[in-house]
Amino acid sequence: MKWLAAIVLMTVLAGCGGDDGGEPPVDAGESSTTAGSPAAPAASDAQETFVRLTAEHLCNVQSSVFEDPADLAAAYEQAPEYPGLTAEQVAEFEKKVLEDPEFSAELLDALATACG
Repeated sequence: MKWLAAIVLMTVLAGCGGDDGGEPPVDAGESSTTAGSPAAPAASDAQETFVRLTAEHLCNVQSSVFEDPADLAAAYEQAPEYPGLTAEQVAEFEKKVLEDPEFSAELLDALATACG
């Protein structure tokens, strides 16, 4: 769950404010889908789904009140469900959050939008 902790830290540092500092990158598609998983969306659709659902999850946690800090930490650590994405796609995006600054920036932009 290092990737989720990294997003939480970036969210705190960014203040979840709307940063007009750039346009989100377009992913040409790195992952391939197998014949055994025809329901898996194309790479760009999968990335958009991952970014959107992760941002919504983090905003929901951020807007909730927790009396116990441990409950807050647990809520941030719990990854959302990603319907339609394969475990491999989710793992790839989790890794990408930590390694790709442009992807992290895209997720922060989505977070600012989702948090309104």
